[in-house]
Amino acid sequence: MGRDFGPQFMVADECEATSGADSVPLDGVRRAGVDPEGLYGVGPECLAQLHCLVLGLEYDINVLDGYEEVYAWDEMHGPWLIRLPNEFVDGLAALDTQKILLLAQQWLKASYGFRLNEAPQSWVEKTVAKLAQLARQAIQHNKRMYWEAPSC
Repeated sequence: MGRDFGPQFMVADECEATSGADSVPLDGVRRAGVDPEGLYGVGPECLAQLHCLVLGLEYDINVLDGYEEVYAWDEMHGPWLIRLPNEFVDGLAALDTQKILLLAQQWLKASYGFRLNEAPQSWVEKTVAKLAQLARQAIQHNKRMYWEAPSC
């Protein structure tokens, strides 16, 4: 697992994931860091907001109950590798350019952390586009999509 690069998202098979996904390179294709400097705060609440927006649901932090931890570098301090639910990945994969721009605006507005940390709209758009690209790749290659929650 990539450590100390902020939150990352990746495409991997079950074998790669349950061993920590060390073999998945941080190349922007199968694995991408979305906030390497930790400036904008892509944490669980923020991810739950995006999940709900993608699926057209009212915000509910309990959507995270459908996420599955598959690996922990250190159970107490992380990082943790979390499998994203299929319906969320399917929703991300279905986003076209126009939907990405609209969703990014909604996510920026919904995220207190983004506003507090003054995340630029362009960064939010780039992040949604990268997640959509990874989701399409996961589906195309019959793999799963994962979130590497950073160490605390």
